[in-house]
Amino acid sequence: MTKDQKILSAIAHISAILPLGFGFVGPLIVWLSKRNDDDIVAEHAKEALNFQLSLIVMYLIAWVLVFVLVGIFMLWLLSVLNVILVVVAAVKALNGEFFRYPFSIKFI
Repeated sequence: MTKDQKILSAIAHISAILPLGFGFVGPLIVWLSKRNDDDIVAEHAKEALNFQLSLIVMYLIAWVLVFVLVGIFMLWLLSVLNVILVVVAAVKALNGEFFRYPFSIKFI
């Protein structure tokens, strides 16, 4: 894995830390631009994109559950998990390793 591949893979992960609901934009851009050129970067971006899309589904469920007060805790927990897991994935990408996000639905 080259240095450029490591950096682009880390960018695909770390770019997902955007306000609620828009975390998929960064990984989507990286995946669309590299899916035909670079399999390693595309795989990292696809994993990050799938996790962000899964988070959108989880956030929607949490918003519905706000009415029974459980959703407030879920929204907080999902936000914290997002930051922690994205940072771990970016560090692993910089080290040339692949990271599988837990609770991720494979949309792509």
